[in-house]
Amino acid sequence: MGGELSVEVIDPLIGDNELIKTDPHSGILLRPELNGDLTINTVLNAEEIDTVENVLLGGAEPEQFSYWKNMSIAQVLGRIMFPLQLPHYILPSITMVTPTIPALVEVGTVLADYFYLTGVENDAGVITIMQVIRNGSVIVSLTPTGVPIADIPPEYHFNNPNNPNNKYEYTFGEEFALEHGANIWRGLIAFNAGLAKYENKGSLDVRTPSLLNIDAPQIGGVRLSDEFVVNAEYPIYWGTSSIPPTPLMISTAIADGTANRDLVSAVEDININFGAAEEYLWFAYWGGYAPKTKWAIGTADTADIGGSTNLYGDFIENTPTPFSGLWFGPVFKYYISNYPTTTFGNMVLRNT
Repeated sequence: MGGELSVEVIDPLIGDNELIKTDPHSGILLRPELNGDLTINTVLNAEEIDTVENVLLGGAEPEQFSYWKNMSIAQVLGRIMFPLQLPHYILPSITMVTPTIPALVEVGTVLADYFYLTGVENDAGVITIMQVIRNGSVIVSLTPTGVPIADIPPEYHFNNPNNPNNKYEYTFGEEFALEHGANIWRGLIAFNAGLAKYENKGSLDVRTPSLLNIDAPQIGGVRLSDEFVVNAEYPIYWGTSSIPPTPLMISTAIADGTANRDLVSAVEDININFGAAEEYLWFAYWGGYAPKTKWAIGTADTADIGGSTNLYGDFIENTPTPFSGLWFGPVFKYYISNYPTTTFGNMVLRNT
């Protein structure tokens, strides 16, 4: 057993149910029999507090034999069944929700909506700031007031020192004329540091505190919510004409609402079903996007855009006024066909 065993029997008349312990740390007990013999029994006598729960057998970390060879049976079993288990941390949380939000709208459309922010301390400290951020700029910043919610459950039977837990709520109403591109809203909370929790043997966690790490006490910091994104685009416009269109004719059609329009991004290919019967074609889109250099119908009919001999000439820059009245001022690219044509199905207008 790793050493000599010394036994001292104080009373040879001890009854059946009495045990003589040879060493309080060895886990080896002696039972005197009626005939005077001693029977050696082993029981688990690990130095653990009563509330420590065992793990699946084999829970000890891998170690070299030199670590184990001088241990008693009780010590070995204690390390296998009751290894050190460190606490886990519930991160501070933030959520932002809104009842309805569109995915794509025309530039200048006014978004009128509400955002609901909720922050929960969990294993961090007090939440000191709540913010609403739109397109990278803080539009609301306040010091919130928390209300108690259900405590964080104990881990390893020890009370959580970060209780009581608190929730913080804020409702923000927004009316905003959407800008071209992605309009992004996010919520933010700032919070103080939390406290270390107890490991399974009753000592406080001594790991270095860290930000938003479930395996360390929480330091103070910030956390952002998921994003809400509304994309705003300028429409594309197109039409046909029995006579060669002019930029003024195109601008007039856009302004009076007689031009065909579609709310799609022109950053990549455009698909238009002109339905032309020996007519001139034209299309227009926001001038910040790259020029269209190819047109195609299906895969067999592809040609260049630009010049006086191709179907479409070089683009002309102009500033239309939309019928919607939602925006004014951006330059558009106008493309006008050099000659009339008949089209069947979608025409694809490409950057390359």
